[in-house]
Amino acid sequence: MYRTSPVDMPYCTRENRSVPTNDWGSIMSTVETILADAAQLPAEQRLDLIEALWETLPESDRPPLSDEWRAEITRRSAEYDAGKASTIAWEDIKRDARSRLDRGDR
Repeated sequence: MYRTSPVDMPYCTRENRSVPTNDWGSIMSTVETILADAAQLPAEQRLDLIEALWETLPESDRPPLSDEWRAEITRRSAEYDAGKASTIAWEDIKRDARSRLDRGDR
């Protein structure tokens, strides 16, 4: 979440808010509470939460793609462009993943 340790700086800033480092413990406690609560949700709701949290991250804060993923994207794009592959709608993929989770498939 934060790129540097709270010990190394007087305030951790994130967008429009500042968090004094002496509040870091309460923030971590809140995160732990939220995580414990989220873990009790059914799998489909946890997936919705993960997706919603991901969407709150600005592009600049998202982790970079690895070289392996970039190569895979290039390979798949080339297959699609050559007519060797078709696409599947994101909603269908999510529905299939949730169905597998509900059945306990891995």
